[in-house]
Amino acid sequence: MAQRSSKTIALGAIPVMSLAFLAGCGGEDEVAYCVDQTDSVVDNSFCNDDFNDGTYFWSFIAASQAGKIVKGSKIKNASEKIAASNKGALAKKGGFGAATAAGIGVAVAKSSGSSGGG
Repeated sequence: MAQRSSKTIALGAIPVMSLAFLAGCGGEDEVAYCVDQTDSVVDNSFCNDDFNDGTYFWSFIAASQAGKIVKGSKIKNASEKIAASNKGALAKKGGFGAATAAGIGVAVAKSSGSSGGG
């Protein structure tokens, strides 16, 4: 009988473990937009400038929400906002910033932050 309850606990834990695994694997891809201190979208080149004085940020939103973003749009409800000068945090996001050129928005494959599957 104890063996049966053990199986029940193990089976009950599978959905919880699955959700935790999927959450760690990322999910929907994101788009990063270069924004100023007022969260207004500006040209990517402002975030790529090596002399950025901390006044520009990469603001991340789900790719499905990015369709109508244009220069001057305000980014609301960003999933994350990282100072363009914070190279370490940007590297964790895939280091996309240095590879971008003029224009607005950069597609970013959402990463789990680990080398595990996903």
